[in-house]
Amino acid sequence: MKKIDSPSNPEIKDLVYLKNKSKARRDRGVFVVEGRREFERALRSGYRSIKKFRNPNLLGHDDPWMKEYENAGGESFDLSGKAYEKVAMRETTEGVLGVFEARQLTLDELVLNEDLMLVVLDGVQKPGNIGAIFRTADAVGADAVVLVNYPGDIYNPHTVRASLGCLFSVPFVVSEGEELKGFLKKNSIEVFSAIPGEKSTFYDCDFTGSSALVFGAEDSGVGSVFDSKDASGFSIPMNGMADSLNVSVSVAVVLYEALRQRNTKARSGI
Repeated sequence: MKKIDSPSNPEIKDLVYLKNKSKARRDRGVFVVEGRREFERALRSGYRSIKKFRNPNLLGHDDPWMKEYENAGGESFDLSGKAYEKVAMRETTEGVLGVFEARQLTLDELVLNEDLMLVVLDGVQKPGNIGAIFRTADAVGADAVVLVNYPGDIYNPHTVRASLGCLFSVPFVVSEGEELKGFLKKNSIEVFSAIPGEKSTFYDCDFTGSSALVFGAEDSGVGSVFDSKDASGFSIPMNGMADSLNVSVSVAVVLYEALRQRNTKARSGI
């Protein structure tokens, strides 16, 4: 266990650099986790810890969770209050941060379970929305999230935080639209696209088979790859003044309808 007192220590400067620079994270193949819940979920999802940082005033040796922290791999550092303040985004993070090895699947590496449920995000880029969608995908037991037209860094600290660590529990792929379209067709996965104004609503769709549910960004919608005859379009009823929902809310509404349908089918034994 190494001790760091100064906020200007090279380890502290490097940790701040990694948190702020997506290119640095991608170049090194790492990401930064802040908070006990996020740290724990990364470990339990099989991610490898490279470095871990603790503020003993917030996470002491007598904390029951310390055993799990100590058993995580990588270099270990104890930080002074000032050094921790330099790297922490939030005041209430239980005094723990970690640097983990990033990983990312390809489409061919996805496990194709029976009655697969894929969540496809076409052009969705805001970290808060993506993180919230991962929480919902985890909650309903979705098999994977696929991001299309996504130039960002999936391991953005804000995405990790918004997902409450569920980014680690749900497999994800970053793919090109045409590549994904071919993959879905090859594996007989039915495509459903959220398209405002469609006469059919998501209540009219049968999500009980292998399905890819496609959602676009709020300002641009789904791209032409999925807004076609190869996809079944659906809308979400809007009975008030608003003409759309936040994309993370839209995903949650539709995924829980899919879960309801699947649970009903399972209970009926069909």
